Amino acid sequence: MKRLAQVISILLGPFVWPITLIVIIFRSGLSTQQITVLLPIVLLLQVGIPYFYIFRAYKLKKISDLDITKREERYKTMIITCISFVSSLLFIHFFGNSLLLKLSIMTLMILVINTIITFSWKISLHMTLNVISALIINYLYHWQLPFLYLSIPLIFWSRLYLKKHTIMQLIGGLVINGAIALFFIFFVF
Repeated sequence: MKRLAQVISILLGPFVWPITLIVIIFRSGLSTQQITVLLPIVLLLQVGIPYFYIFRAYKLKKISDLDITKREERYKTMIITCISFVSSLLFIHFFGNSLLLKLSIMTLMILVINTIITFSWKISLHMTLNVISALIINYLYHWQLPFLYLSIPLIFWSRLYLKKHTIMQLIGGLVINGAIALFFIFFVF
């Protein structure tokens, strides 16, 4: 069971955002030229830099594990990620379209709120990724992919089984981030 929980945690952890980001870029109505310009830049800023920092911090023993289990070790990673997201937002503003900009503002807002929460309480970022990814992708595909919501109970079980989070940290990731994403989807887009 532990091995299954670890596999689920890996597959529904660091791989979720790059996949979601690619879907967002291809489904937000950008032209081929816009995609050609933005895809590498946004992937570098929203995935490459944050993931590189995590691997580097782990190698240099600034974080104890790649999950960044200790809340205090998350601060710098999340701040760097926020800065990278803001940088990508500038490119999206100049080279993207309205939908991509709104989706990017929403994800940045979720990231900033999770960063602020992290300074006083540990929230599940795995849950955050899966909830907002399932909602965003379903929105972009006109609510035709409900099977994506299966990732939510899977990641909930996995992170709880591995003792990476408490039930409240997982529920917090689900409710707080789900509410923000749904607010944007139904009232901003």
